[in-house]
Amino acid sequence: VYCKDHELIDSLVKENSTIKTFTWGYSSSSDVKIIDVNSSEGFTTIRLNYSNSNYNFKIPFSDKASVENAMHCYSMLLLMNVSQSIIASRMERLTPVAMRLELKEGINGCTLINDSYNSDIGSLSIALDFLLQQKQHSQRMLILSDILQSGQSLQTLYADVARLITEKKVDKLVGIGKDISQYASLFKVEKEFYTSTTDFLDSF
Repeated sequence: VYCKDHELIDSLVKENSTIKTFTWGYSSSSDVKIIDVNSSEGFTTIRLNYSNSNYNFKIPFSDKASVENAMHCYSMLLLMNVSQSIIASRMERLTPVAMRLELKEGINGCTLINDSYNSDIGSLSIALDFLLQQKQHSQRMLILSDILQSGQSLQTLYADVARLITEKKVDKLVGIGKDISQYASLFKVEKEFYTSTTDFLDSF
């Protein structure tokens, strides 16, 4: 069960013709074809076509990762012959994973997004997309600790992080950790760096 829109995964699966597949995506050749994804006020409505019939369901999330996770679950439940109405009712009752894109009220009129569940470049990109969706504030600040075990050189890793921060319109970076502090010059935004969490808290 996979998203046919991911070309690399699709090509690798096709190399093994003995694997039975069930696909979803925007591609017209997907078993479950997405017609429309509409996010509003923390919910996303997904409209799709399956076996020549149109269906829709709602999830209490608005980020891209949650939509992808939901579509994998939806497709798996279809394979298990669970009825569309049961799938839709269960999807709407999903609850957030702790520390994964948690939206909280912060001090001084701020909104805080806690995305400390894991730390990698993919998760950071998704979190920054989610940050961009929040239209209630004019300024965006990222507090980022060292990214560990990325498999990349530190120079390459933090160059990628710097590019992401610029692309996603982050106004200020607070970097915490010895690694990220070494590469402060890569970041072309307002910035502060601390070698440890304790140093940051002491200065706050």
